[in-house]
Amino acid sequence: NRRLKVAGAAVGGGALIALTGGLAAPAIAAGWAALGLGGAVSAGVGAFLASTGGTALVASLFGVGGAGLTGWKLSRRIGHLKEFEFELLKGGNA
Repeated sequence: NRRLKVAGAAVGGGALIALTGGLAAPAIAAGWAALGLGGAVSAGVGAFLASTGGTALVASLFGVGGAGLTGWKLSRRIGHLKEFEFELLKGGNA
């Protein structure tokens, strides 16, 4: 049960970070081009990152990294938890 929760959080976190990676890919390509390292290799890498394939690659890398990080952090957070419950707080006029 706990492993399913960690896996679900990892998939959800990875999907969200992959989305932001896909949105950031054009900015990464522009940054690579702005570095202007010179040469055909740098120009080729910048052009690839600006393409659809480059965007998919960046989004995939962000997604895999994000899923791994989210799963690791969640398993550390709930790894030692034995019992969890919400308790109703009483008091106030609310």
